[in-house]
Amino acid sequence: MRKKFIIFLVSLLSNACLSSNEIKLNLASNNESIEKSQIITIKFNNLKDHKSRIIINLQEIEYDSDETFKFGYKYYLNEKTENDQLKIKIPTGKYVGSIQLISSKTTPFLNSYTGYNTIYFGVNENHEKIIFKRPKCFPKSSYSYRFINTLLNSTFCNDLDMINSGYTVQFSANSDTSFNESRTLWLTYLGISSGFAKAFAYYPYAPILFMTGYFGFLHNDIYIRSEISK
Repeated sequence: MRKKFIIFLVSLLSNACLSSNEIKLNLASNNESIEKSQIITIKFNNLKDHKSRIIINLQEIEYDSDETFKFGYKYYLNEKTENDQLKIKIPTGKYVGSIQLISSKTTPFLNSYTGYNTIYFGVNENHEKIIFKRPKCFPKSSYSYRFINTLLNSTFCNDLDMINSGYTVQFSANSDTSFNESRTLWLTYLGISSGFAKAFAYYPYAPILFMTGYFGFLHNDIYIRSEISK
């Protein structure tokens, strides 16, 4: 019994130590002191009337040499916003990780517009550390079948150096959009086929009405680009 209690206590303390390494970032106020901190300013262009979510996952990194490094605290933020910009305070240092924007706009029973853009700092899409050899950031677009053939816009950069100054990140939506036939057909099929289930025997149109009312009927991709500057 005593042995089980000791194992339980060690496990509890280990989990406490792991969770203490993850710190939630806070939005910066105008009058707040930023001593020993820097500001990440995130601006949204041409995304008026869109519902946007910012997801930040950054981790401190310290280098002993070009190929030898150690990780420190993890910082995260998952924030909905309909504002034109966000200001986020983060401790001075160098970071790897990502800043992601998910933006959408839906007209029930009609159209749905969705856009993704993720900026990766010193890591790849799987958040694995890489040696970044390019002189500046570069963009990449791809389709993800995990998200029902969704267009993913990405930007790859070197480590986020917040030692001497803050950064401004601008997410801008292109006026051009593209009709996503695969996602439209798949969600339509899902709504119609669900109507044949026994649970909807008396309401066969309920699933398709719910799907189109909540997600829209015609699904479109938004092209979102990103820019990073000091």
